Amino acid sequence: MNLAKVLSSRGFYITFVNTEFVQERLVQSGGAMTYGASMNIRFETVPDGLPAQHGRTHDITDLAKSMEDNAHIHLGKLMEKLQNRPDIPPVSFIVSDGLLSKLQNTANDYGVPRIAFWTTSACGFMLYFSMPQLIEEGYLPLKDATGDINKGI
Repeated sequence: MNLAKVLSSRGFYITFVNTEFVQERLVQSGGAMTYGASMNIRFETVPDGLPAQHGRTHDITDLAKSMEDNAHIHLGKLMEKLQNRPDIPPVSFIVSDGLLSKLQNTANDYGVPRIAFWTTSACGFMLYFSMPQLIEEGYLPLKDATGDINKGI
């Protein structure tokens, strides 16, 4: 959101896209309502692909898989909707979460540049970056003392 505020203060029109679940939580907290039309920031939502009763905050694996499988589809539908609205400027750039790599296809389809914004910590980035080497050297997947990966540690 800080990046959106900075860009808006420099004249950019921002459409901030959240999942429906996240947006509802922001609305309940009052957080989403603190930025308005005066900053040229508006909010849109897309579904995350999970049923309403799913425990998103407790099972992040399902959420990550669903977003990887579905986010580009929902963003494509949103892009179509936004491109056909005469009251807002056309989408000219996409800044997205770095984990949603399929969104590049959507950006390509609409001929707009996309930058992947990686929001993880330096430690998390190094783990992700080092994963192939850790697997190759046998450190991953994690095993218990007997070498059984099914029991975990």
